[in-house]
Amino acid sequence: MVIIAAVILILPLSFARYIDRYHPLWPQIIAYAVLSAVVVAEAMLAARRRGWSRWRWPVLAMVLAADVLARAFLAPGAAVTSADWIFGALGWMGVILLLDRPLGYLVAFLGMHEAVTLAAILLPGAGTRDVLLNFVAGSLGTIGYPLASGIAAVALRGVAQAAARATYETEERRTAEESSERIHRNRQARLAALDESAGRLLQGLADGTLDPADQQVRQECAIEAARMRRLFAEADAAAEPLKHLLEQASDVATRRGVKVDLFTVGSWPDPPPEIRRSLTDAVLPAITAAWSEARIVVICIGGVLSVSVRADCSIMGSFPTTDPAVRVTATSDDDTTWVEAQWATG
Repeated sequence: MVIIAAVILILPLSFARYIDRYHPLWPQIIAYAVLSAVVVAEAMLAARRRGWSRWRWPVLAMVLAADVLARAFLAPGAAVTSADWIFGALGWMGVILLLDRPLGYLVAFLGMHEAVTLAAILLPGAGTRDVLLNFVAGSLGTIGYPLASGIAAVALRGVAQAAARATYETEERRTAEESSERIHRNRQARLAALDESAGRLLQGLADGTLDPADQQVRQECAIEAARMRRLFAEADAAAEPLKHLLEQASDVATRRGVKVDLFTVGSWPDPPPEIRRSLTDAVLPAITAAWSEARIVVICIGGVLSVSVRADCSIMGSFPTTDPAVRVTATSDDDTTWVEAQWATG
């Protein structure tokens, strides 16, 4: 559209050929400069893939004002003749300014252009039959071609929107399928790991190699039970997934009569599923081993999410995590264990 507007404006050279017929000359120069500036500005905006934004309507008003100015100072009878250079050029200004707007805007603009042209014919009293026929014939090109371009733009815009919508829906389905597949694989992997650890305990209890009265065996069973509850809870749609997992995991201790208090301080971004599992894995041993009470605190300060547990139990040994991004600190004495798992949210 920019190229067409530039060609219509410059190549016919009507303005230059009939310059001696303009008295005064300055209105035509101003009008020609306004239209030329619009074409240059549109070319620059198109190169930058930008639109007119809030400047669209002031520029449209300037273009229509240029139309009125050029026609007001034309010699009587010069409208819709070769000297009327703006008659064929103005419609394309409307196209490049309104190409991305509904078609009604372009129709209104072209209608106003026709009204200004008709006024320039009738007001000086030059509205003879031949002149009016020339006006109608000329309008077929000066109005028809820009209008056809606008209609084509509307059709192409509809096709583009339909294609974009179809592409988005296809990508959305593909993403949902990939996400579902990934979740399924992760759950299968966790079930396999749980089957291995819990299966070992069940096999030992079944063949008598493990004693149910052994405190260590009971502790391991409690941990595996908490992991199972956490696995089931991961499928829940909870507003705070990490807090929900901790509540479900600590339910095993609650059922034994342990008083479990869970406190949250501040807000934090939702950690990825593997981070949530690693944070809860680190504190599960202390929660499940508590004799009478356990205090869980979740807090995020300075971009670090911390999950800590203080329980009245004694656990010696390491507190491994399933993700290297989680750092665990633990201390334990005869009757108190404190464990903290930290993850940098940034």
